[in-house]
Amino acid sequence: GEYVRRGTRWSPRDCSDFLLCARNQFHAIYEPLVKAGTRVTTYFHSYAHSSCPLADRALVAILRPAAHELSPVRLPKRADSFVRVLQLVMLRVHWQEWAGPIRAAPLAQGAEPPLPITVRPASPKHTHVLLMRFDTMFIAPLQALDILWDHFNIAWRDMRSEWRLSKKVSDHFFAFPIRLAPALTRGLWKAGLRHEPGAPQSLLLDVRDDLKTARVRTHFLRGGYMTSRLTYDWLVSRAQALAAAENKSLDAAAAELPFLGLQRRCGPTVACDRQVLEAVIGGADLHPAWSGHASNCHATEPGQPLTFSRASVKNASS
Repeated sequence: GEYVRRGTRWSPRDCSDFLLCARNQFHAIYEPLVKAGTRVTTYFHSYAHSSCPLADRALVAILRPAAHELSPVRLPKRADSFVRVLQLVMLRVHWQEWAGPIRAAPLAQGAEPPLPITVRPASPKHTHVLLMRFDTMFIAPLQALDILWDHFNIAWRDMRSEWRLSKKVSDHFFAFPIRLAPALTRGLWKAGLRHEPGAPQSLLLDVRDDLKTARVRTHFLRGGYMTSRLTYDWLVSRAQALAAAENKSLDAAAAELPFLGLQRRCGPTVACDRQVLEAVIGGADLHPAWSGHASNCHATEPGQPLTFSRASVKNASS
């Protein structure tokens, strides 16, 4: 998806900026995997900053991806970005039966535009994929999530009416065995064709048969039905209010809430703050500790997830 935005579908005042999310995502997702002995390889697809090339360089400096793609123009459907990053993953693991069709596959509408793709030649042995958006922040770390590594894990179902109509789910976070990547790529592409503005949330309609064939079950990390428009700031304030009102720990209060929300603040990338971006690029050698300069670019932004439950993390490459 977009790593930086000024204005959203819902409000022209909302922003998103990955530099404000990087520290949180590092502590919540990357760090627990590494501590569990997992080799983590990063891939991303996003859109080039139209007026700030420094921002693109800062993004690459933070993530140090094995493969990445920055499209110069917006792709036709929102789901296309999900499709493109999964294509990068599959291309790099050298699934020869997919390499040709993936490179030639059309996007949701019309011909494929010329897109700059950077892929390193190494071929690591991946076992699982964690598919995330740039604009998410977590109030709980990975080890507190109920991930079943042999399942197709989804954050939660959308509102009850939307779930009944189209099996709509949250598109914020997915975890699954890598052998499902081809089927999910097809499902995401089809989901983008079905709905305006090409959102991927109805992909379950298109992957049900593939999941049955692969004998993989769907698992929701949070039960019930809820909107995907919750913000991280709201979750933090709600957890703090619950903890104070019910005299419980912040961990216990956060456990009653969805584990992630959207970041909707305007940060240095939105404003193309050259001083901050150049500092990020200059500190690129401190990868994989994304917390580096990026953690200091907006001092009032809470950086770490609220809870650090000590539940185990299964050792799985991702």
